[in-house]
Amino acid sequence: MKANILILMVGLLMNYVVGVAFIYLFVSIVRALKKYIKSEPVRKEKAESAKSLGEVIKRYRTQRKMTKNLWQSL
Repeated sequence: MKANILILMVGLLMNYVVGVAFIYLFVSIVRALKKYIKSEPVRKEKAESAKSLGEVIKRYRTQRKMTKNLWQSL
């Protein structure tokens, strides 16, 4: 009789731990998605600055004739 109660309690404890783990996982996923969705303007800003940086580098290399053709001819 005591063994049955012990097995039942261990089973309930395991179910509780698994349930808490799933709840924690769900909450973590929701938080990560919220953070990702809120960061959209930052991502756009970074993309624009990266694009403008690429344009600046391209202009710099073109002005100094540092094009691919120059390096291939050496």
